[in-house]
Amino acid sequence: MDAERPKKVLKTISGKKPLRNTLKLINTPLPATATPTSEGLKVKKSKEITTTTTKSSTKTKTKKDGKSSSTSTSSSPSEDIDLDSLFDLKKQKRKENKIIKEQELKEKEIEEATAKVSKKKKNADAKDDFFDSRGVNFKERKIIDGLPVFSEEELGLNKPYADGDNNNNNKRFHSTSTYNKNNNNNFKLNKKFMKPYIGAIDQGTSSTRFILFDKNGDIVLSHQILLTQHHPHPGWVEHDGNEILESVNKCIEVVMKEYYENNFGTKEDIKAIGITNQRETTIVWDKKTSKPLNNAIVWCDTRTKDLVNYFNNKANKLIDEKDIKSNFQIDDAESSFKEECDNISTSSRSSGGSSSSSSGQQSPKIKLESKNYLREKCGLPLSSYFSGLKLKWLFDNCEQVREAYKRGDCLMGTIDSWLIWNLTGGKSHMTDVTNASRTMLMDLKTLSWDKELCDFLEVPIDILPEIHSSSEIYGSINMSMTTMMGTHQLHPLDGIPIAGVLGDQQAAMVGQMCFEKGQAKNTYGTGCFLLYNTGNEIVHSRNGLLTTVCYQLGKNSPPVYALEGGVAVAGSGVRWLIDNMGIAKSSQEIEDLATSVQDTGGMYFVPAFSGLFAPYWRDDARGVMVGLTHHTNRCHIARSVLESTCLQTYEVLDAMQKDSGNKLVELRVDGGMAKNNLLLQIQSDLLGLPVVKPTSLETTCFGAAFAAGIATGVWKETMEFKIGGKFTPILDENHKTQKLREWKKAISKSLDWIDSKN
Repeated sequence: MDAERPKKVLKTISGKKPLRNTLKLINTPLPATATPTSEGLKVKKSKEITTTTTKSSTKTKTKKDGKSSSTSTSSSPSEDIDLDSLFDLKKQKRKENKIIKEQELKEKEIEEATAKVSKKKKNADAKDDFFDSRGVNFKERKIIDGLPVFSEEELGLNKPYADGDNNNNNKRFHSTSTYNKNNNNNFKLNKKFMKPYIGAIDQGTSSTRFILFDKNGDIVLSHQILLTQHHPHPGWVEHDGNEILESVNKCIEVVMKEYYENNFGTKEDIKAIGITNQRETTIVWDKKTSKPLNNAIVWCDTRTKDLVNYFNNKANKLIDEKDIKSNFQIDDAESSFKEECDNISTSSRSSGGSSSSSSGQQSPKIKLESKNYLREKCGLPLSSYFSGLKLKWLFDNCEQVREAYKRGDCLMGTIDSWLIWNLTGGKSHMTDVTNASRTMLMDLKTLSWDKELCDFLEVPIDILPEIHSSSEIYGSINMSMTTMMGTHQLHPLDGIPIAGVLGDQQAAMVGQMCFEKGQAKNTYGTGCFLLYNTGNEIVHSRNGLLTTVCYQLGKNSPPVYALEGGVAVAGSGVRWLIDNMGIAKSSQEIEDLATSVQDTGGMYFVPAFSGLFAPYWRDDARGVMVGLTHHTNRCHIARSVLESTCLQTYEVLDAMQKDSGNKLVELRVDGGMAKNNLLLQIQSDLLGLPVVKPTSLETTCFGAAFAAGIATGVWKETMEFKIGGKFTPILDENHKTQKLREWKKAISKSLDWIDSKN
């Protein structure tokens, strides 16, 4: 058998092409001689033979004349070549060529498919032209409340938690739904929704959404429109009230169009809608024309900082005249902080960095601080954050507002009031207790506007909306609207009741089913907001937190209160890295960069772009990066931005536990940034608590829908909380303590950057 095999090979050599191709394949000249042996045909050669490296051969590097060369251990100038191996090489090379061609063909097909999609999108409605291959454009973006358009589970898309569009035209909305006839032709057969339906308007800082839920709480349809933010001066943030109203109506129109096209039901199957909104954002309008008298002043606007100083001085005079003492002692967060900073080098490494002021010992009554002059009634300190000071600014600086008030035509409200007024055709000028509790004008005990508060802030009480519970019928939709085709018609939801209203953070609390005293949630969005349920008890914080109304589910139900701490910069910090610093092109890339390093390399980022919120409440603070070295790169910076959100959340939660006297068992989370697993793991490590997120991150919208559903009998008082992910702490205590101490150092470097005019 072995003797015959070489003969066949020799015949091939004498003829010719196959062996010549094989030798050419391995860059080997034709052999001088060929002799059969018992082991097969071998070719002898006097010159060096270079072969391609196979899986079985090993490359070795040798130096010749000072130059490096690579040779294979399978051959040398004096070695024989086994033709069996040569044919194996040829076979291997053919296989490799085939794979390469297949890859090239596949890449070509992908390029052609991408070109077709791009061409199709360019020819589509201009309103959809800001999509990329994942449905998101990162070229001209701003944050959408730090929230994704919709959750991955619902849409099957990997959307970022901070996206937006800086276009200033009105052609900037996009429609998505859980029923997508283009991508899932069998969806209607595979998914059956349970009637009746409840709708929810989510009017946020940078976008408006309308979502339709079924009785099981599943999303049926949804639509989102991005809003324009106006920044006429540094620190100023405004919205056009007409654009907000138009965005709401367009969202509803698109959803209802798909609703009827896909035969989900009739209008009568939609029992009610709820509204959730960006809180504190303040707007005034003419009640005869229903036109805004000025752009809405957004919650994060800082133009009223001079008014804060004015009212602090006013409060000081009243405190001195009346020798007012504090009935509830609030620890001076600033003094406690400075004491910690002074003792950093010698302090013991106790977890949490707690100060002696929170030991639980009763402090004697001292002179009331000016910033807390109104706090016992309204639960809030004097700050540029809240609506009362924004209303005062409008009266001081807008002639049209003063003129309308003189005529008796001026009305004021937060965004929920503006929407209710217009959607009901000017029949209902109302707000709910959660939004009213963010104005500094409502008494927390009586749940009504307080004349003393209004007089102190020098705003009229008679232009304020009626205060109602979070779950009751506010009125029915009764307005005509201009369609996208330019025609006038009745509103698509004409006659449907508005039955639930909640500020966005309180809506998330309801959507997370945090109905028990001691439960807490954190929403990671544009900012970061942590609420802690204190039940029916009003708890005044000793650690710089806010006291607010959590919800009141029914006009005859008792109110439930909460402690709240706010972080001004969360998802917007990620957006800042993308848009301003150019460190990455997407939120996902930020997460990838942050994951690529084990830590921040000793650097810290304090995102005090417009001051620090709880527990410091320092308007004079500004953003800093500290601890930079030659080792620092963009990966460390990306991770430091994520860690800054978690560190600020730690401080707020630590203050809540001190105020309540109880330790939390877990933290429930939502918002767009909650999609970031690294962020949630860092959060769990710092808190030393499990961090739990629900199956759907659309808890804010669902909270508003749930309140409306309770008012109309669709749902009972609670539903099952479905866990979508759980993160437990893995960081050692020493590392955690060191990180918290260094964070305090970084905070100290951010203070006193803005000098007071006083």
